Amino acid sequence: MHRIEVDDDVFAQLQQMAEPLVDTPNTVIRRLLAQNIGMPAESTPPPLPMPRKRYRNRRTGELMPLLTAEVLLTDDTLIYTKRNGEVHRGVVTNDGWIEVDGQTYPSPSGALKASVGYDVNGWKLWVHERTGKPLASFRE
Repeated sequence: MHRIEVDDDVFAQLQQMAEPLVDTPNTVIRRLLAQNIGMPAESTPPPLPMPRKRYRNRRTGELMPLLTAEVLLTDDTLIYTKRNGEVHRGVVTNDGWIEVDGQTYPSPSGALKASVGYDVNGWKLWVHERTGKPLASFRE
């Protein structure tokens, strides 16, 4: 896999164009490239969707150090699959919280507990979708 650097404003537009809980920056770029194949140069690109909610003016969540170190990215998806195959998803917010079913939680364990209904260690059980690694591996 190759890494590229993009300006902050370009990355912000990629995030705005992403479908929540589905897209990564890579899938957004793939979709844009596919839409532009055969499109005349003078064509107007499709309008940008409404920006997603960004959280401000609250304390930062436990994932903020990982966001600051650019180990995690805003809108990264976390997944927990129970033994029975039931899948739970969370999304990393811009202030280090985790959004699950429209609610936000400052800790991985709190977010996963809200999703599954009982106490769990979210650091060990959440898996980072983009890399396939347990969330705890990013703290090592």
